[in-house]
Amino acid sequence: MDIFSAASASLQQHAAALADPIPNLAVLIAHLLSTPVHGEYFPFPQFLVVHATKVALVWSIMTRGKPRKDVGVLGDAFGYLVLAWGGGTITSILLGQPPSWLISPAPWMVYPLAYALLIPTGMASYVTRTAPALFLNLVFAAIDGLTRGTTIAALAPALVSARVASTGWTYTLLSGIAVSGGGFIVSLLGLHESKWTLAKPSILDGGILNTLDCWGPCWSRPYVFATRILPWIPAKLVTLGPTEEQPAAAVHPEAGRAVCVLLLGLLLGGRSLIQAVVPKHTVASKKNNKKKEPAVVQREEVTVVKSPAKPERTKVTPRKSTPSKSPKPKPKSK
Repeated sequence: MDIFSAASASLQQHAAALADPIPNLAVLIAHLLSTPVHGEYFPFPQFLVVHATKVALVWSIMTRGKPRKDVGVLGDAFGYLVLAWGGGTITSILLGQPPSWLISPAPWMVYPLAYALLIPTGMASYVTRTAPALFLNLVFAAIDGLTRGTTIAALAPALVSARVASTGWTYTLLSGIAVSGGGFIVSLLGLHESKWTLAKPSILDGGILNTLDCWGPCWSRPYVFATRILPWIPAKLVTLGPTEEQPAAAVHPEAGRAVCVLLLGLLLGGRSLIQAVVPKHTVASKKNNKKKEPAVVQREEVTVVKSPAKPERTKVTPRKSTPSKSPKPKPKSK
């Protein structure tokens, strides 16, 4: 009976954990942020390694099939770093604070090393080519939800003053900039192309799914802001005006961060599933609804090429040869 009771208790614990994934997710995020890869040889957080690896895989997909000889190795590495650090750098500039790569050596030890191990060796290209597309997109969605949600939740202490920190509109705009700023710069400058050139960023092509990287964080951030700061959600979802005093937090900051990560992960994962299913049906419907166009008889123009007329030969009058004067016969002697 003790065995069955222990088994039932463990099952109840697991069921409760599955029903409420927020605490477990909060513990996982805190572990990745605080635990180094190796305490002595590589004392940098596991979170940075996960993000650097994911950015390297995405960079390999963006530059696939494009010759990079004109860009060079340093130019290619620069584009990779812009994709990884661009959003945080823009946010820091807007807040009047130095970016993390300017004050800490940790990003310089993790990201260039991940680039050197994955991009020039072809390992990232091999993984992205051999892995199933749907599986890879779902893994990317989970990692993006983790990294982007953590970045958005870290914006609260990064704000300059409490007067600005209690403005929900500031959180909303900074969330979208921090998450999609790097990709925007890369697309704008064409850093992933064979030659750098100004171009329209892909996010400006429009579409709900195409712009999810921008509006997804903007949508999730006010909810987390409300659950963390406001004591009741329905009355005030977003604080649009600045307030003098900070209200008491409704939930723990780590729980609010886990909620943000979960929301973003679900949004990005749903987009991956939709993009994997919808194109097949749209292509099939287009083929079925395609109108038969009348056959157009293409007349080949027969061009008659006339050979140039031969010039008339002028008869050359032969030279009259002067008759050779034969010697006069000598008179016969009588």
